[in-house]
Amino acid sequence: MAEYEILNISNDVVDFPVFQVKAADLKQRLAKEAGAIKQRLIERTYQWCNDSVKHISTTFDLMQKRIGKLPEDEEELVDLREFVKTSKEVTQGEMLAL
Repeated sequence: MAEYEILNISNDVVDFPVFQVKAADLKQRLAKEAGAIKQRLIERTYQWCNDSVKHISTTFDLMQKRIGKLPEDEEELVDLREFVKTSKEVTQGEMLAL
């Protein structure tokens, strides 16, 4: 979009009483740079989304494995309860923030 605006809105040549400004090359370079910036933003957004989904998936897989394991003694039961509490109070908020 910005590429087309740069090319369509600005003039190729502007005449003044004493001199003339030729801006066609500058317009082309600006349009090309705007396209490159747009492409980098798209790529970075895609990467961020991909990383976030992987992180969320891995976190929930680990949580499922940890919660699905039956405790073998009272110490493991206490650890599991603490894990569940931390998951509700901390991890859930972190996942919602993503």
